[in-house]
Amino acid sequence: MKKLITAVLILSLAAAAGSASAATWNYTALGDSLAYGYGAAGNYGYAERYRDHLQNDNGVAVQLTNLGVNGWTSSDLLAALKKNSTYRNAVANSDVVTFDIGGNDFLNAAEKYIAGTCGGKKNNKCLTKAHKKFKSNFKKIIRLIKKLNKKDSLILRSMNIYCPNTTFYLNDDFVTNDKYPNDFAIINPVLTKINRLISKTCRSKKILFADVHLSYNGSSGTEDPTLKGYIFDDTLHPNDAGYQVIADDLQALGYSAFR
Repeated sequence: MKKLITAVLILSLAAAAGSASAATWNYTALGDSLAYGYGAAGNYGYAERYRDHLQNDNGVAVQLTNLGVNGWTSSDLLAALKKNSTYRNAVANSDVVTFDIGGNDFLNAAEKYIAGTCGGKKNNKCLTKAHKKFKSNFKKIIRLIKKLNKKDSLILRSMNIYCPNTTFYLNDDFVTNDKYPNDFAIINPVLTKINRLISKTCRSKKILFADVHLSYNGSSGTEDPTLKGYIFDDTLHPNDAGYQVIADDLQALGYSAFR
């Protein structure tokens, strides 16, 4: 009888241990300075806030591995997923993966345009090149993540890109010798194009994405997130309130794998 009780106790403890293990999710955040949390107090950005949502909404413990890097482009993230064992292992062992990327691809090109060094007859060659490169990289990033992590239950999320200061761009004109009345007329069509690309690619690959552009810039695209109190002092990155908006947008997508 004692042996039977002991056996039952061992099995019960083993089951409890297995249950505790299942109640811990691994979450990897990939991307640029937004994933890193630049501009938030203590770098407590959207990844940390989304982790809190994951824990509170699902009743699980969540182990976050934040691999966001300031200044990264889509080429940087793609290279890391191809060759960096830290990134590859983290993704492979994750239950949740989020990634934001693309802002620096176009910011770098926009700076060349403003400086008059973009190339081409209309000084827009670098913008076209950046869009083409991002399109290729974005698709490859998704393909690699899914190749590294084949879990049907993987929660994989991305997001589109916002304009940080529409009032400034609408009232300023850096490049005076072109056809555009202000900087917003240059930036917004490019931003619209990249966000359409993100939307189309995510939908085709069955990935849910947070519409951060809508939350920040409204349906017109002209609402100013700086005036809403979402932008850090550098006029580019989100502040605490802005990062909370992104985390809430991710939360609103629910937790279906949708793949």
